Order: sequence, then structure tokens, then C-alpha cells
Amino acid sequence: RGLGLSVTSPDHGPHMLGVRLPAAALPGVAAALAAAGVHASVRGASLRLSPHLWTTEEDVARLGEALGEALR
Repeated sequence: RGLGLSVTSPDHGPHMLGVRLPAAALPGVAAALAAAGVHASVRGASLRLSPHLWTTEEDVARLGEALGEALR
């Protein structure tokens, strides 16, 4: 939320999370995440995340930092 992003429809499995991305971020977000070691995929105008039991606070922080870079 601090980055101005919102979650897509909650009508999906509990293991998946979709985050709406602004159009300006779409071209570079996948590369920014990959460079930070974040495994995620871009589907249309959304970022698909699948956190699991072994996702750490450091992993989530790395995701936030990479998204912040991509949105600049």
C-alpha cells in the first residue's frame, strides 16, 4: 500500500496473490525483481506472487525494495 499498489480480486487460491501494477512499471518490473533475486511473474497488468512457508521477512523486504525501484 505504501507504494500505491493494490491487491487484485481475492477470489483465488490462498497461496496466490495478485498485485495490480501501473502501466509505467510493466516494462521494467520483471527485470527489477529478477535482479533482486525475487521470483515472481507478471501476468497482464498484475504481478503474481506465491509466498510460502519458507518466505522470510527479508524476502518480503527485498520484494518491497525491488518494487520501489521499479516504480520510480
